[in-house]
Amino acid sequence: MVKQIEELATSVRNPFMLLSFLSLALLGLFIYVLNQQANLPSSLRLMILGFVGVLFSICVAAFLILLFRNPTRLFMQDISDLKQEQGRMTQITSEVGERLSTAEQALLPIIGGHNPHSFDRLRAGQLVIGSKQFLEQIILGDILADWVELQLSSVKCERLIPNGGTLKNFADLKNGWIDGYIEYTGTGCMLLQIDPRGRSLEQVVAELDAESRKRFNIAWLSPLGLHNDYKIVVRTDSAKALRIESIPNLGRAAGRLTFCSDLESINRQDGLVGLRRKYGIHFSQVKVVGFEERYDLLEAGEADVTFGFETDPELDNPNLTILKDPDMFFPNYYAVPVFRVEALEAVENLEQALRRLGNRISNEAIVEMIATHRSRGTDQAIAFELASKFVRKLAEPGHGYNFV
Repeated sequence: MVKQIEELATSVRNPFMLLSFLSLALLGLFIYVLNQQANLPSSLRLMILGFVGVLFSICVAAFLILLFRNPTRLFMQDISDLKQEQGRMTQITSEVGERLSTAEQALLPIIGGHNPHSFDRLRAGQLVIGSKQFLEQIILGDILADWVELQLSSVKCERLIPNGGTLKNFADLKNGWIDGYIEYTGTGCMLLQIDPRGRSLEQVVAELDAESRKRFNIAWLSPLGLHNDYKIVVRTDSAKALRIESIPNLGRAAGRLTFCSDLESINRQDGLVGLRRKYGIHFSQVKVVGFEERYDLLEAGEADVTFGFETDPELDNPNLTILKDPDMFFPNYYAVPVFRVEALEAVENLEQALRRLGNRISNEAIVEMIATHRSRGTDQAIAFELASKFVRKLAEPGHGYNFV
């Protein structure tokens, strides 16, 4: 009853309702005058009839406005909601399209099967080196190719740099479309379902190598020295406002934050999928972006949280906060050359040459090269130049391990 009274009071305060009431009252008054004063002059009677007609029109107009105003408002709201829904559907369609594109990348070498020409290529001393799509991987791929050519003068390396995401490179490697690339221990443990907790790096690499050789005929060689662990990076102002210091307490605030990252990291078990399952982290919005766009969105205020890599130069910024990981949700991601066993057996001294690169690339060296690259532009030729210079210096007498 109270609700009905409130609605009536709201309606009475509506200017169109007031106009309607006033017009009806005046209309009734004029009709009463006409009935009581039958002997009025015809000119005055016509004037009053004119006013009556005008008042009647006003009453009808006010009534129609009252009748259709709220439905019109609802109709316009429906249009607005439909536009928002269309925008959401467009975003979903785009994300599904990107997912399909990523899947197709991995499916191509699987559908194509084993490369029938890989053995002949190896006998001719030709290797194919791949890499993933982000800058560190591009630099590492060029370092790997340059190092092999420097150590083995009879070998030439074709470079598929970059060559897609993790699944694409691993599938290409398994099927002989590439012969080697740089993978990370944490990613390998995810792919091969190995739990690295409580084990040394040597133990983890040994198990990865044994399992991978047995299942895929792929060898894990000596770690390069650098490790590029995942980090959850939050805008410092958002972290302070919501009192977020660690990954476990991100869940209570995630509903007020926008997350951005590349598609692979979002869909990985050691990425956003795993975080949702373990901590119940559900962001208000998730934006799929390229590696190079993540920090731009945070700086512009278009996102609050992203996945960072330990070797990202952008992390040296007071406006960004790295969340603590007390539960060790993220494993260590040590960079390791992975090669087809067939290639190691076919190319003389290849494995020894690759193992000589072990523990000779530091995080500091990679961070410096990435920062230099970004300061000079985006051309991939810059990465090739930096890698070539690095390998030449690394081969000079007197330069030992952890060269920077």
